[in-house]
Amino acid sequence: MTLRLPVPLALAFLAIVHFPETASATPPDLLGYGARHIAMGQTGVSFADDYEAVFSNPAGLGRARTTGLRIGMLFAPYALRLDDAPFVSPDVEGGLKKAEMASGMMIGFQLPIPFGKPLEDVLTLGAGFYTPNNAVLRVDLPYTDIPQWPILGRAHSVSVNVGLGADLGKWVPGLRLGVGVAALASIIGRLTVRIDEAKRFTSQTENQILADFTPVAGVSYDHKDFRFGLSYRGETRADIDLRVNVEGFPIEFPEITITALAQYAPHSLAAEAAWVYDHRLLIALNLTWRRWSAYPGTLGKTTADSHVPRAPEFSDTVSPKIGIEYTHRHGAFRIMGRGGYLFEPTPSPPARLAERRDYFDDDISGRTVPFRYLDSHRHILSAGFGFDWHSKSGAILNGDLFFAPQRISKRTHQIGKVTEAEAEETGREASASNMVSQGWIFTSGVALGVSW
Repeated sequence: MTLRLPVPLALAFLAIVHFPETASATPPDLLGYGARHIAMGQTGVSFADDYEAVFSNPAGLGRARTTGLRIGMLFAPYALRLDDAPFVSPDVEGGLKKAEMASGMMIGFQLPIPFGKPLEDVLTLGAGFYTPNNAVLRVDLPYTDIPQWPILGRAHSVSVNVGLGADLGKWVPGLRLGVGVAALASIIGRLTVRIDEAKRFTSQTENQILADFTPVAGVSYDHKDFRFGLSYRGETRADIDLRVNVEGFPIEFPEITITALAQYAPHSLAAEAAWVYDHRLLIALNLTWRRWSAYPGTLGKTTADSHVPRAPEFSDTVSPKIGIEYTHRHGAFRIMGRGGYLFEPTPSPPARLAERRDYFDDDISGRTVPFRYLDSHRHILSAGFGFDWHSKSGAILNGDLFFAPQRISKRTHQIGKVTEAEAEETGREASASNMVSQGWIFTSGVALGVSW
């Protein structure tokens, strides 16, 4: 699609790209996906048995014996603080805004494929979608010297997960395999600003939204009262690549590129074991490794000769998780109480002065620049309730509630909001102490569904 805009609108477009209203990896990776998954400390690699398995472990789809559809809503207001004041960041109009609440819709289904023998009751297809309430993809691109939360700002993009699970119990009792893909939206485009023979400014934009796919694979094995699962998810990213050309001016302008990593989730590997007692009590223990060391940072180069932004120098993390579910049956009803806890260590070093990285390699001059990425360890305590009602017609109605507040630990960084060098350049007053960050994310939601 090609749009022609007057120059003021074209410049506004550039401003929106540079400072819009939130974001930087995937909402499911940050907040979880599915009511049961979130309520049980983001576990499920070993026991998921419906549409939620497309995110936690596609092998779990092999357990599904019913066709089902779920629709849910998720709400996650942020309460971030910096130096004992609410955290604010630049908006598109040059003012300041607080961190915006993340909210969206979760939709998922599982569909056993009705093959005949020997594949009868073997293959199940599943899909899960997360859609923000007011955007396809939104991203902030502040310079690295501006305080920002690159990990927490990951809840404003469409996320798609599709999986296929196979129950191999006919040949190897208890064994299931699964494969799938995860997708995010990437944006590429071109903006041309020119002056015509009548000395009028015109502009033309050409933008495309493309899907970026990554593989997902998993295996699960059941033995008596124990369930085991192993799941791998590839690196998921949503890139922005916009080219700006200026034509018809008396002087020649270089091509300007706006390259950024709008959303990112690292390679991850999750191992989980669960114990089931009398079909009523389920306890799951999970360890999830994330390869955050491959995270390149949010910003790219703006011209062929511009400096490369400083690498964030993230570290790999391992997150322990525990989930518990108790099921009570009463007639046609099945009622579930759920709880969980997970510890998400931060991959980010504290905000600091870092050596500047030059065009192709480290800057040998040794000059430093402020690097104000804010992040901290997260403690997530979760709870939830669910019910199933088996109607006489054979349809099963499902309902779920979940709560998962995330406590962002207090952290003292190695740099203040304004350094002595910045104070000399801008005339602002230098900070008397280093920055201190902390906060909360209050995740909650509801889901309703039907299966048959």
